[in-house]
Amino acid sequence: MYVRFALIALVLLGGVFPIAVLAQSAADKSKLAYNEGLTLVRQQKYQEALAKFDESIQLDPQNYRSLYMKGLTLARLNRVQEAIEAYRRTAELAQRAKDARVEYLAHEQIGKIYTQQGKFDEALAAYDRALAIAPAANRAELLLAKGTVLIQQQNYEKAIPLLEEAVQSLKAADKGDAYWYLARAYNASGAFPKALEAAQKAVELIPGGPAQKAKAYFEMGQAYRGLGRYNEARDAFQKAAVGPYRQAALYELELLKNMN
Repeated sequence: MYVRFALIALVLLGGVFPIAVLAQSAADKSKLAYNEGLTLVRQQKYQEALAKFDESIQLDPQNYRSLYMKGLTLARLNRVQEAIEAYRRTAELAQRAKDARVEYLAHEQIGKIYTQQGKFDEALAAYDRALAIAPAANRAELLLAKGTVLIQQQNYEKAIPLLEEAVQSLKAADKGDAYWYLARAYNASGAFPKALEAAQKAVELIPGGPAQKAKAYFEMGQAYRGLGRYNEARDAFQKAAVGPYRQAALYELELLKNMN
């Protein structure tokens, strides 16, 4: 479900707890169980990892790192409603501990789940809570996430400024998709020159071959058609006619047959 599952756990949460001596207190035992859970996650033994995070939480109910990892593990097991509850509790405890990083991550994960479920209003609310407290370095990815939800709601007017801000500071690996979403929003709004520019950047930045870039070429074709540049639209749609965009691109080419 989440591509950077282990990375979020081990890097953003600061890795394992340092335990220099044999655990004696309940809090120390909780940290030890957390560490053991992380090891099991790395081994993709999610059911066993969940048991360790539950053990950690039972030993120390204030251990919000274990709650966060419980949420991630539940999501990995497709127990999404339980994951949401774990994330909500994580956010509450992290807020009390003044740990804004973990608090925003919990809200972000809630937003991802709601997006996947098609519960877009709930997703937007979660992303707004995350944006309110996220470090500046993490705002762009949240703006992109919120912008994509608004596109799915066909609220292009609100999506465009969020995506425009996001592309300014996203990592290069993420900019391609952001420009593709921008091209979609511009095309839907009739802003074809901007759509063309965004689609061209998406083609340049999206990694992979023709199948991966097809979606960007499709939006490029839409922009060229909107500008009345039909020969260039045909060329773009021909490049888009691979993979999942093949049928849609062929349909557009059929419509363009008698246009000059």
